[in-house]
Amino acid sequence: PLAPRVLYTRPEVATVGLSIEGATRRLGPEGYRWYTIRVDREFIDRSVAEEEAPGGFVEVYIHRNGRVLGATIVSNRAGELVTIVAIAIRCRILVRDLALTLHPYPSYAYTLHKVWVAAAARNLVGTLVGSGPFGPLFLLAAAVWGRLAPRGR
Repeated sequence: PLAPRVLYTRPEVATVGLSIEGATRRLGPEGYRWYTIRVDREFIDRSVAEEEAPGGFVEVYIHRNGRVLGATIVSNRAGELVTIVAIAIRCRILVRDLALTLHPYPSYAYTLHKVWVAAAARNLVGTLVGSGPFGPLFLLAAAVWGRLAPRGR
């Protein structure tokens, strides 16, 4: 069974599924078979509005096939956010489908919407690169729109 883990401190620290180390052991180095999408606290609008301490982030590990592998979240609401990621992993929901789900703004969950959109755009770019000039524009639009800091290739 998939078990989210939460440390109830201020801010909360939550994890579910594979960690960076687990994904590396299982799938090899980041960039080829999997990648990370990270949103730092200054781009989590609800965190900023609530004046959370700096250092928080949402980091989600995604397989190139669009399935969520795991997440690490440091935020005042990490315990609630990790549940959404756990459902995505358990039900094997693709990021393209998650990206179509609307989230209220500003909410902590809206941060995951940013992750899903960026990941869906990245996966779409992977299928478009080499087939025309528009692939990089999708990735650029997602990065600018979501003000994200994606890691990996």
